[in-house]
Amino acid sequence: METMERCVNTAIDNIAALSGELGGEAEAMRESLTAPPRVVVVGRLKAGKSTLVNALIGAPVSETAALEATNVVTVFQYGAPDRAEAVLKDGSRIPITTMRGQKTELPVPANTIAYVNRWITSSAVRDYSLIDTPGLATLTESNEGATRAALLDEQTRSASVEADAAIFLFDSVPRRDEVDFLHELGFTPLNTLGILSRADSFGEGALGAQDPLVHAAGYSGILQEELADYLPTVMPVAGLLAETAFTGRVNEAMARALAQYQSVELPELLTSLVASDSPMKKTAMQIMGSVGEYGFIKGRDVAQQGGAELSDWLVEKSNLNLVREYLLETLTPFAQLHRAGRVVRTMESLAYRYGDHRNEIRSIVSRLKKDPRMISVMLFQDLKSLLEVDAQDELLQEVIRMIKGRSYGQKLGLSRFASGYDILEAVRQRKAWLSGLSLTFLSAAEEAAIFNLNRIYVELENAGEALT
Repeated sequence: METMERCVNTAIDNIAALSGELGGEAEAMRESLTAPPRVVVVGRLKAGKSTLVNALIGAPVSETAALEATNVVTVFQYGAPDRAEAVLKDGSRIPITTMRGQKTELPVPANTIAYVNRWITSSAVRDYSLIDTPGLATLTESNEGATRAALLDEQTRSASVEADAAIFLFDSVPRRDEVDFLHELGFTPLNTLGILSRADSFGEGALGAQDPLVHAAGYSGILQEELADYLPTVMPVAGLLAETAFTGRVNEAMARALAQYQSVELPELLTSLVASDSPMKKTAMQIMGSVGEYGFIKGRDVAQQGGAELSDWLVEKSNLNLVREYLLETLTPFAQLHRAGRVVRTMESLAYRYGDHRNEIRSIVSRLKKDPRMISVMLFQDLKSLLEVDAQDELLQEVIRMIKGRSYGQKLGLSRFASGYDILEAVRQRKAWLSGLSLTFLSAAEEAAIFNLNRIYVELENAGEALT
C-alpha cells in the first residue's frame, strides 16, 4: 500500500510542477490521499448509529447537534483541542461550544448547515474518521435529504465528507432503498460492513427461550449469504452494551447495584419490576438504561465480581472488538484503494479544467495508471464499474479475488504457499478463460476489467517463473 501511495504522490508532484494554480490542486489531492480514511455510518433513523459511533470512539461525543433529533451530518476526526464547527451551505463556518456528555444547541437552524466538523482527542479516530448521518427514508424525508446533500449531491458535497468506506446498520432485513443508497455512494462489497444492530434484544429478547446474541449471530450468517453481492460481512453488535463499556460508564457502584439482584429469582424479579410501587424498580430501570434488559438479566452474576469484570463482560457480549478489528485490518486497506482511485479521477478532471496543460496532465495520468504498483487501484475502479452494469458474475469474482489476495497464490485461488509450477498452471488456465470471454459481447466496464486482469496475469506469470 505504501508503494501505491508513493506512486500517486509522484504523479501529484509532477502535476504541481506545471503551474502555481495546479500546485494548489496538488496540495488538496495530497491531503486527501494521506488523511485517515473516512468511514460513513448509514442506516435508518433510530438504527443505533450514534450509539455505535460513541462506542467506536470511546466517548459520548454524538451529543453535538443532538444528532438523533436534527438533520445534520457530523464528521468525527482526530484533533486537539476538542472542538466543533458548523460548516454552512454558503461555505462559512461557525464555532460550536461543546462539552462531552452534554447535548449542544446548534448556533443556526439545522437546514442551513451542510455538515458539522467535530475534532476529538481520541486514539480511536487516529486511523480513520467517522461520518455520522441523520438517517434514511424518514417520514418527512428531511433527514435523508440532509444525508444525500452532504454525501451525494455534486453541488453541495464537500471533500471533507467524501467517504471511503461504509458501515451499514439495520435491525432486520435491509430494504431495497437502503441497498440502492449504498450503490449511489459508490461503495463495493469490499469497503462495506453490515452490522445487525441491537443484537441483545434480537428475536424474543433477553427473556426468550434462545439467547438473543446467539440468535442474532445465526441470523447475521443468513443475511451474509443472502446479501453476499452487497454485504459479504455482517456482524451482530449490541450497541448499548458497547457504548456503556467503552465510554467508561461502568463503575463499582453500578456493579454493586446490579449484583444485589443476583439472588432474586427471575419470576419474582419481573413481578417487582412491573409493580409501580416496587422499591427495586427505580434502581433497576436506571441500570437497564445503561445495559438494557439483556445486561440487567444476564449480567447479575458477573456483577458480583466487580466493575472491571462487568465491563469486560459487556465488551465481550457487545462484539464491538471484532468490528474494530475488521475496520482496521480489512475495511481500511480497501478504503485506501477507493480513495486513491478518487484522486486519479480528480487528476483526470484537471485536464479539462486546465486546458493549457491538458496534454501534460493526461501524460502524467496515463503513466500513473500503467504503473504496476497501481494495479489494485485500477481493479478496484473496475469492480465499481462492473457492479453498476450487472456484469458476468465469474468476471466479478475474479476481480474481487485479485484485489483481496495478499499473495500470488491467493490471487489465483491457491494457497499462499503455492509453488511456482502451480501458479504458472493457474495463470495458464485463467488466461485461456479470459481469452474465451473476450470473444463474447462485453460492456465497456467488462472490457476494461479484462484489460487490467491481463496485466496482473503477466505479473503473476513472472512471479511463478521466478519461483521455479
